[in-house]
Amino acid sequence: MADLHKTSLTVDVYEMSGHALDDENTFESPERVLPKQKEFRTEGCSFHYDFPKHSITVFRVK
Repeated sequence: MADLHKTSLTVDVYEMSGHALDDENTFESPERVLPKQKEFRTEGCSFHYDFPKHSITVFRVK
């Protein structure tokens, strides 16, 4: 976190989400819930993020 004085940051986002709270992978539907990865750059040392419903999200700030 020593680099928070930077004017922009790169943020890796790892997200797991489903359409419903009880969604799960099964043998019949093995890809119902899949991890998604994306990246974005901030302007300044703060950012706004809209979380999907029923999700777990991890940020890796670089």
